[in-house]
Amino acid sequence: MRLTSVLAACLAACLIQGAAFGQISNYSQDFESLDRTDPNALINDGWQLFAAGINGAPGFGDFGAGPFGAPNDINSPNITVISDTASGGTPPAGNQGLVVFTDTNSPLFNDPGDVDPRDLVLSIFQEQTISAADIGETVTFSWLADGNTAGPTGDALAEAFLLTLDPLNGFATTNDLNFDTTATADGALATNSLTLDLTDPALDGQLLQFGFRITASDFEGSAVDYDNVNFTVGAAVPEPGSLLLLAMGSLGAFARRRRA
Repeated sequence: MRLTSVLAACLAACLIQGAAFGQISNYSQDFESLDRTDPNALINDGWQLFAAGINGAPGFGDFGAGPFGAPNDINSPNITVISDTASGGTPPAGNQGLVVFTDTNSPLFNDPGDVDPRDLVLSIFQEQTISAADIGETVTFSWLADGNTAGPTGDALAEAFLLTLDPLNGFATTNDLNFDTTATADGALATNSLTLDLTDPALDGQLLQFGFRITASDFEGSAVDYDNVNFTVGAAVPEPGSLLLLAMGSLGAFARRRRA
């Protein structure tokens, strides 16, 4: 067998190995490179929000709104904002981070005159679509959290989440992993993660979301600081250069066998 044929076979094997790459991909954000003065900074980075009002007063039923691009509300931080040390913020790492609020001052969600004011569930997230090639993969969402002096308070609940939705079944939730970040003390940094195995073939075509959400009512504070967001898919994929080295290693092994 010619050496060139061996090299071609090795490279072909490497390409076949990479041909089954899935549609979901790694994501990492430390918020340092985003322009804090740009109201679309989070939108341009792919962050979305969804708001749901539940348990409303009689005659004012439950509803959902979104998804929309997540605004960077630097002038009126009532939803999401990129905080920075220069403006008095306390990002968990570096000079910039993400603070997530709930807009409980909006009469759309809470009317002070309501006997039973509605709860607001606000989700800030990244979204990807699962493909057939992703089935069998393991995905992990990790983040750095720091408590915030502005909240949460009362019964407000802050969470990180990793979930899947079925768009062919009314966007029904098929997985919902969550981690309670409510009790993160101010100044106490904590890195945590959620891991989901995509083993169910029915997940093909479903939406995968990872991010943060807050449930609040009665005008309760709900701010939490986040940073160093990472989403990883399975094991690290070898770089093209590494694949070539693998092929050359196989070629070297063949050459040694020929000399023997």
